[in-house]
Amino acid sequence: MLSQIREINRWNARNRFISRSLPCTLSLKWIHNHGLTTAEALSYQVPGADLKEQFIRYFVEGLNPSRAMKFHRDCLQTAPDFEEQHLADAGKNPSSRVVYRWHDEWRKQNLGMASCIMWCLCSSSSSTVGDITFWLSPWLSLNPG
Repeated sequence: MLSQIREINRWNARNRFISRSLPCTLSLKWIHNHGLTTAEALSYQVPGADLKEQFIRYFVEGLNPSRAMKFHRDCLQTAPDFEEQHLADAGKNPSSRVVYRWHDEWRKQNLGMASCIMWCLCSSSSSTVGDITFWLSPWLSLNPG
């Protein structure tokens, strides 16, 4: 933004658009001092609801977040109107942080808490029954029945 402040004096007071009762005039001009289509600027785009629904469909089909991101990137690259800047645009290619958040929301809504427990168990490196009992002990104490 470019701003300019001018004092009202006898030379510019004759202008009919300037009031003599004001001490000065202020001019504002909106000028961008950076590129609007750079990769950094595009990374701040907000992903839309339609993109979230697309990733929810990927999760329903059984893709995990990393595979869904790779599949979506491949779909973008094979589209006929593909441009390199589409990969940097978060409105078309969301960041991994956003995709993992969408996956967590979807998993909690559709699969419930039990799937979260099993996901933790399956992702752990332990395979002994004692370790599984240790993992489940906080949740077993919540359900006394």
